Amino acid sequence: MYLKVSGSTITYPYSVYDLKTENPNTSFPTSIPDSLLEEFGVYKVELKDSGYDDDDSKNVVEITPTLSGSIYVQTYQITDADTDTINKRKEIKWAEVRTKRNTLLNESD
Repeated sequence: MYLKVSGSTITYPYSVYDLKTENPNTSFPTSIPDSLLEEFGVYKVELKDSGYDDDDSKNVVEITPTLSGSIYVQTYQITDADTDTINKRKEIKWAEVRTKRNTLLNESD
């Protein structure tokens, strides 16, 4: 995953396809080295788990990565979910559990 820095504007997410589309008259190698990407203001983003993937009580939204030293790191905004949202998420998970259970029971017959 990449992002592009142009002046004070950050475009995220960004891809090598986007880079090639924006620069149709440029011939890029098959594997583009980081140093060449940086010449175009394109930087890799280090992927990071939010830590809240299985927590129904939190809303997790990916936001623009932050610069940590010389590396851009995937960043999340974490907020508390309201009661209705939490209950809906639990209903969905229980429906998935029941569906899997029913499938396993049918396969065992």
